[in-house]
Amino acid sequence: MKRLFILQILILFCFNINAQLSINQLGFNYSALVRDQTGKVQPNTSVYMRFTFLQGANGASTNSPYIETQTIKTDAYGFANLVIGQGTSSQNFSSLDFSTINYWILIEVSFVNNGTYAALAKEALNAVPYAKVAGALVGAAAIPPGTIVAFGGDTSHIPTGWLLCNGRSFSVSDPIYINLFNAIQFNWGSPTSTKFNIPNLAGMFLRGTSNGTNNDPDKTSRTAIMSGGNIGDGVGSYQTDTLRSHIHAKGFGTLSQSSGAGYAYSGSTSYPGGPINTGSTGGNETRPVNVYVNYIIKL
Repeated sequence: MKRLFILQILILFCFNINAQLSINQLGFNYSALVRDQTGKVQPNTSVYMRFTFLQGANGASTNSPYIETQTIKTDAYGFANLVIGQGTSSQNFSSLDFSTINYWILIEVSFVNNGTYAALAKEALNAVPYAKVAGALVGAAAIPPGTIVAFGGDTSHIPTGWLLCNGRSFSVSDPIYINLFNAIQFNWGSPTSTKFNIPNLAGMFLRGTSNGTNNDPDKTSRTAIMSGGNIGDGVGSYQTDTLRSHIHAKGFGTLSQSSGAGYAYSGSTSYPGGPINTGSTGGNETRPVNVYVNYIIKL
């Protein structure tokens, strides 16, 4: 059986700053020149590799936050070139927090696909993948999770890293949605204690919260848009459409506005018939001139 030797290991950190890439597509390049036990370079040869991220002093922890495997074929010069973070794994590469944790990486290899690997190297990632961290931090600073914007495209063209605001629910512990959950919590509803809703803004207008002011005189009667969501003067609370209270009257005198009751006649000696209805008019709702957009929310 062949033994695998690596003459040279190059770990290169890279990040393509592209709005179409999600955090799950990030990774860093790994290159190795593959030789057999005699020292002969192995071009065009299949190599099976396993990468295990470790924590703790000297990577001693047995609880790995991320393990992936990759099958790679060496090129004509015997180099195996791949991107760590884009292999096969039951975990999510985006869950690795390079900004606060120092990781070690255990590299294991095999020439046969039988699930048995030989340890090649265990290295500290002293040079943290700064581009991944910088990309995440820049993205968070420029467009933080939970940001809602009006999108001019249809639902089939929503960019990567954004979700249509259609009220779907997600697990609070799913690493893909954890940043969004940390931002919006259960403001927009919670079907269970382990799930949270994103906003359902289909056909809705948006309004700024009163934040303790009297800009919305009916803020205390606002309800939850979905079960478990905020009520009252809180983000995500819902309010039905209405018209401000007013009357239509006929009579003689001066037309003036009374407190909280719209306009009425005053100084009149006679109200023939009193207040009257003007009859039904208008459409199915009260609305300004508007156009349709899709509201989307940032992961």
